[in-house]
Amino acid sequence: MDASTQGGDRPTVWIALAAVCALAAIGLGIWAFTTKSDLDDANATIDRQKEQLAAGRQTAQAQEQRLAAFGRRERLAYSRVRRRLIREDATAAELQKQIKDEAAQLQQLRTDVANAQGTENKDNARLKQEQSKARLASACSASSVDALKRFFDASTTQGGARKAISQLESTQQECQTASEGS
Repeated sequence: MDASTQGGDRPTVWIALAAVCALAAIGLGIWAFTTKSDLDDANATIDRQKEQLAAGRQTAQAQEQRLAAFGRRERLAYSRVRRRLIREDATAAELQKQIKDEAAQLQQLRTDVANAQGTENKDNARLKQEQSKARLASACSASSVDALKRFFDASTTQGGARKAISQLESTQQECQTASEGS
């Protein structure tokens, strides 16, 4: 009985072992199929992202070229305005002195208008006052353009901004008198 029981158990063990191996092979096949499907999805996502990245790069390059062209046009226009307003290469100190002198002269002319006697004298004094206001406004414009030049010519944006603001603030009070009434 012992021999026949051992002989009868062997095929059942082999059948069970074969069934377990078959189930493992089926499970591995299903796992491999789902893994391949996931890998295909991941590769498709990567390909889409690469296409989007390439399109984004092309858009960025096109925009960069437009901005560079815009910048060149603006720099040329700025240079034309600067040449028109500042015929000679005046420094900030020279412009500041010119503004202070023009503001002092304007103040004197305002006093002259107030003290003028007679219609003709008053009209002449007002004419001189308006001419002085125009010269002061011109000097203030030249100083503003020079401040912008300092901003654009600076090695850093922050440094250029500091220089420009400092120059504009140093002439602000005098330049405001050019826009004030008599």
